[in-house]
Amino acid sequence: MSDTTGKRKALIILSSARELPLSAPASVPSIPIGFFHVELGQILAEFQDDFDYTLATPNGEKP
Repeated sequence: MSDTTGKRKALIILSSARELPLSAPASVPSIPIGFFHVELGQILAEFQDDFDYTLATPNGEKP
């Protein structure tokens, strides 16, 4: 399949992790983590005229 858009391609790798385990304090075993769609959306909007994006995670799960 050929690229007819004339845009460059960008691979954006995101984490699919949902929480970060903590060793201390014992009362808080983990904290929620991830990425903010608002922050990513700003980047995508800013470069949408120049790039076609592919979003991926290291383990293939949904971000």
